[in-house]
Amino acid sequence: MENINNLDSPNRYLQGSIWKWKNNAEQKAGVQSNDRPVVVISHNNFNSFSPVVNCVTITSQLKESPVHVPIHIIADSHIQCEQLHTVNKTELVDFIGMVSNSTLSSVKAKLRIQFDMGIDRNAEMFSSIKRSIDDLNTNPEIMNSINENLEMLNAKADKGFGVPDIENDFLGLVLNLENNIKKIVAEVEKLKSDKAQEIPQEAIEIIQTGTSDAPLDNIKEKKPRGKRKNYTYEDKLFIADKNNSIQDLMERYGYDKPTAYKMRDYFKKRVGKDLEKNNTPEPNDDSGASKDENPGDTPEKTKKVYRRYTDADKKYILDKNNTIEEIMGKYNYKKKQDVFWIRSKFKKAMKNE
Repeated sequence: MENINNLDSPNRYLQGSIWKWKNNAEQKAGVQSNDRPVVVISHNNFNSFSPVVNCVTITSQLKESPVHVPIHIIADSHIQCEQLHTVNKTELVDFIGMVSNSTLSSVKAKLRIQFDMGIDRNAEMFSSIKRSIDDLNTNPEIMNSINENLEMLNAKADKGFGVPDIENDFLGLVLNLENNIKKIVAEVEKLKSDKAQEIPQEAIEIIQTGTSDAPLDNIKEKKPRGKRKNYTYEDKLFIADKNNSIQDLMERYGYDKPTAYKMRDYFKKRVGKDLEKNNTPEPNDDSGASKDENPGDTPEKTKKVYRRYTDADKKYILDKNNTIEEIMGKYNYKKKQDVFWIRSKFKKAMKNE
């Protein structure tokens, strides 16, 4: 094969070309030696203008791997599709040769496996057949060898040695392959037609025009949603209260049994805290602030009024010499937890300052 290393052209680094890689770096990950053969796998358009190319390495250490492609250079070797490197063109010092089209096709398939890329099986099959035929047409030695073998075998068959007519068998194989391709194409067209028939024509008309005069018997109608019930706060408390039986809920609200359990769980999460306080919403401090007695259901909500504490108030509350009872009495707190909470709040505020 002609050595293309001496050609003064940017296109000499072709996809599928084999080069000796002189690695100028001290050491690169995955490279066992500085001088080793590599196969260029990047696209020719990229290779023509880029100062670097993408390569995979070749090794003579034969190891079983789903991403290795066998090749014979000087000895039996493997193309390592998992060893992908970006190589400067100046490091490709000697041109060795070109891989065959079928080998390059196998390398591309292994790279798709390595990087988990999808494969179009039909396109791959047709491309593989075309590449194999191209290999035969472009290699006169193989074609001459086939013709010689065909002549020899047919001569033996004529003498009665029972050797089959290889030429006719090969022709029959090609014709059968063509028939199979036609069958595949017909099946694909049939699948497309079947899929199209699954969509009612009436639905297609509605999608295209927005209206249709055709009957819509084949179109599934959307079931109208039932009217929502409006629950007062007292209803929610009644449903969530375990003291009221499931039967009471069914009779009062017309539930079936599963719905009664479902609504109880739902409203228990909503008004559970109020139930623990005997259905009495917790008031705020004595400044008049109070929580809504009917949150979410009463259109007019009571506006919260927050107590304002002076520096003297904060100092008094934080002073541990003042008992919890004294603070509750002075500021009209209802629970000890309120004193602990406000004291903790003022401590955090002082730390932030």
